[in-house]
Amino acid sequence: RHFQKAHQAREELGPGLKLALLLEGQFELGVGGDPFAPVSGASSSLFVSRDDWVLDHRFGADTRLRYVTLHLEAGLVEDLLEQDLPPLKDGVAQKCRSTPAVMASIANQILHQPFSGVAGRLQESARCFELAALALDMLGIGPTRGHSGIASSPEVQRLRDLKALIDEQWREAPALDELARRFGFSMRKMTVGFRRLFGQ
Repeated sequence: RHFQKAHQAREELGPGLKLALLLEGQFELGVGGDPFAPVSGASSSLFVSRDDWVLDHRFGADTRLRYVTLHLEAGLVEDLLEQDLPPLKDGVAQKCRSTPAVMASIANQILHQPFSGVAGRLQESARCFELAALALDMLGIGPTRGHSGIASSPEVQRLRDLKALIDEQWREAPALDELARRFGFSMRKMTVGFRRLFGQ
């Protein structure tokens, strides 16, 4: 991207994870209303928030940037991790570092996509998930094992009761959203908890 004149922009984001790989160029960035700080390529910035938040960008005149950004909503990140986003002290967790060669390579593959149509979209999605996995590793977040995402023993018992109902009435079992309501879960929490507890 090329900014011929000085420019400032605000990006409003929902809960989730944002990865920004700046391959070339430089600009200034403000996170959640904090003062601006310089960012230059090649660098990777990873942000995680459980709440709505903002990024402010300031670009100088004749700024040229080559970058890839990826934003995953909190629900998708939690489904992939099978755990909630980590508790954060100040609203937004941020980590910046030099871009590892493997991430730069994937970003360049996204920018120079050889395919178009469905094949291109599939390959781009695969590359984005590769970047997300590497970004989560960079922040030290990964899937947990066991039942740590199930908050309490009463929830474990409700999941066991749910399984018993499905085992007994598998031919006429209610729809998933109805089961979730009946047993006091969100759809995501029910399916993730069930998968953790019963492995399916």
